[in-house]
Amino acid sequence: MLNTEFYDILDAELTQLVEDNGFHPGLKHKGIEKNKPFVLLMWFLKLYGKTLRYSAYITEGKDDSSCDIIFDVEDTKKKKVYYVIQSKWNNKKNVAKQIDAKEFKATLDDFRIVFLGKKGITDNESFNEKYQQLRQHIAQNGEVKFVYFALCNANPDIMDNAAAFESTYSTPLQILDINRIKRDYINFRYKQIILDNPLEGNYLSNNERIELPIERLDIDRNFLEVNTLYPAHIFLIRPKVIFELFERYKHKLFFKNVRNPLSHSIVNDNMKDTLKKEMEYFWYYNNGITAITNGIIDDRVNYTADNIKLDGFQIINGAQTVHAVYEVYRKATDAERDRLNRVIVLTLRLITTTGDEAMTKITKFTNSHNPLEDRDFRVNDEVQTRLQEASFDTLYWYERRRGEFTDTPEGVTLISSKDAAVCYHYFTLYSGDKIGRFSPDKLKYLFLSFKEDKKGYYEEVFDEKITFEELLAAYLLTKIAYPDFSVENEDNNEKQLDLMILPFVRVILEKYVNALYGDRNLFDFVIESYEKNPAILRKILAYTKKICLELNEDFGKNITLKEHVSKYRFKLEAIEMTNELAEKIENAELPNEVLR
Repeated sequence: MLNTEFYDILDAELTQLVEDNGFHPGLKHKGIEKNKPFVLLMWFLKLYGKTLRYSAYITEGKDDSSCDIIFDVEDTKKKKVYYVIQSKWNNKKNVAKQIDAKEFKATLDDFRIVFLGKKGITDNESFNEKYQQLRQHIAQNGEVKFVYFALCNANPDIMDNAAAFESTYSTPLQILDINRIKRDYINFRYKQIILDNPLEGNYLSNNERIELPIERLDIDRNFLEVNTLYPAHIFLIRPKVIFELFERYKHKLFFKNVRNPLSHSIVNDNMKDTLKKEMEYFWYYNNGITAITNGIIDDRVNYTADNIKLDGFQIINGAQTVHAVYEVYRKATDAERDRLNRVIVLTLRLITTTGDEAMTKITKFTNSHNPLEDRDFRVNDEVQTRLQEASFDTLYWYERRRGEFTDTPEGVTLISSKDAAVCYHYFTLYSGDKIGRFSPDKLKYLFLSFKEDKKGYYEEVFDEKITFEELLAAYLLTKIAYPDFSVENEDNNEKQLDLMILPFVRVILEKYVNALYGDRNLFDFVIESYEKNPAILRKILAYTKKICLELNEDFGKNITLKEHVSKYRFKLEAIEMTNELAEKIENAELPNEVLR
């Protein structure tokens, strides 16, 4: 999704907000366009704050394209935090530009005046009242956070100014550009999550201390303790505890989990039905929750303890249970909540471990009832996150976590990490000596580290230099040959026989691109050709197979590339891509099926 396409989506939603909130006193302009700076901040509150109740505090800025708001919320530790936010509305033609340095410095001046209590009276009485509360909050050394967001690209030149502001006033300043807002919108709209919400507290860190109420049922030492390889405890907890944990930390509870809870699923709906209609059976039907911690404070649990303190807390199994309990409890009346807490208990298995390797193994086997793949344990890797975020600038979104997208906009194609990795691996086999060592059986080790298995080569494929452009080019070239290709297809073994031509196709492609376009990027050429001139890719595929079949009529009929190396490498590398040969390839008629 290009930024201009996201702008169109946002613009339509802002128009709808103006039409739906025409009664709002802040919408004082006659035309829709002039009201968009105001509703942009409403939209921001709706996306990140899940509410419009703070919209009364919005006031227009000095010009007709900026607005300000001041409001307060409780952070994860129940401490009041004040937010001062300024938004900057831009026309579509300015989306590709960077945040204007002069305008940003003016915003910092506004923030400084607010922080020092020198801002004048505005026309918005609600804003003025909230500003006075902010001044009192600052006087009492309360926490304040500043947020600036604009519908254009980030500007590296303003970062020193931002850092100086943070240092001078000892308060955080967060800058959100259109790329960050687009990413968060995609996560919320199409995944139903926002992992890094600027209006919430920081990520639940590995060493943040939390209090966890446990249920004894009036029985002394009503828990199990296991002290073998890793210290572990089994406790009972009430729905209220689950509700308060998720209300406070949201999806940050599952950062170490390979899956986030799905808002809509059959499993989720069944659990909700049990909670509402057969709550007495819930404990018997439910497998409970498994969580990891660095340790229980003081390394002990008293016989009559009703509350324990933990050093870090992450749920690694039971995300669906947490979400179902939270949703039912959130919508319940006070009387219904009371009954839920009297009738229902949940089993919490709490394991103390500080090692990533141990945590990965525990996560893997506690989820074994719901089959996981090796790639599932890579979803939180930095490289996987980076590839996905880069994919959001295209119409091909990288799915690092299976089933994470509940919906996609029209025209967007999902590419699973497994499909992308397989296509990329075939396409890059020709480099080095990889082709001589390859067999399709190796693909099962694609997402395994060599540290886990000596055959693993995850780091070899997903190195720090890999880009989404490279993955996408390899995937699109594969789709040229097989429009319905997927690793999950039942006839995949048969397809893999033909995919072995891809490393040889790359040799001809590089010769063709270098001869006609000089230093043009190969991957960029493949992506553009797929969109504008897919026939040339099909013709290069056909030409490559013709050369290989001339050397060996049984090409592609066996499942190994080892015997192909010397035979085909010499022939392909000897080919000189002259203008005549390029024209011959371009003018060739395509067979009905390129590879079969």
